[in-house]
Amino acid sequence: MKYEIRIYAKDQTKVIRFVQEGGTHQTPPPAWDEFVYALGAVIDDRPEQVLQPDGLIATLKVPQVSFDEVVDVMCEDLSQEMTQLLTAPQEVSEVVLALV
Repeated sequence: MKYEIRIYAKDQTKVIRFVQEGGTHQTPPPAWDEFVYALGAVIDDRPEQVLQPDGLIATLKVPQVSFDEVVDVMCEDLSQEMTQLLTAPQEVSEVVLALV
């Protein structure tokens, strides 16, 4: 399963993809849930979530807000590791999660 976070801000787009390999686990990884919660803090509501055959996508569209402002709000709710993933220079980041 793939779980994506998509952020569309005024000046930057960011996609963070979590890929679960192995097993039949179909619950979103805690890191994805952490991002969904932090996305909600930006808009004071739950972000749009779309279930697809191969995964789940959470989207934040804030064309009037700069990416730096989005990061400032989200970082209050993210762990240091997830903050580093959010602020990485790549437009698309992928994290592979091995399941046991």
